[in-house]
Amino acid sequence: IIIIIKDIDKLALPCDDGSILIPFDKIIMCQADRAYCNFYLQDKRKVLVSKPMKDFEDILTNKSFFKVHKSTIVNTKHIEKFIRGKAGLLLMSDGSIVSVSIRKKEELMKLLKIKL
Repeated sequence: IIIIIKDIDKLALPCDDGSILIPFDKIIMCQADRAYCNFYLQDKRKVLVSKPMKDFEDILTNKSFFKVHKSTIVNTKHIEKFIRGKAGLLLMSDGSIVSVSIRKKEELMKLLKIKL
């Protein structure tokens, strides 16, 4: 069960003994790993959840998140730089580099108000 606590603005990630409540603004990105999903947090923690990324997609994209690739959803508040390329790369606030799919590039550029 995925719980959204609207007033607190946190996402409940299921874990072995309950749920970890993570503020949306502390989530840098989440990446699919088959039937699992890795959440990368601002404090350098990585939380592995035994649910597929699609279970979180609607919740996150209704916040400040954008699906840049079939396996990656990023928090747009944590994008520090767009690096030009065929599809492009994103430098995130934790120093990680994320690939943007060719199909998502144009939509992302509009969202970030970057002229192609």
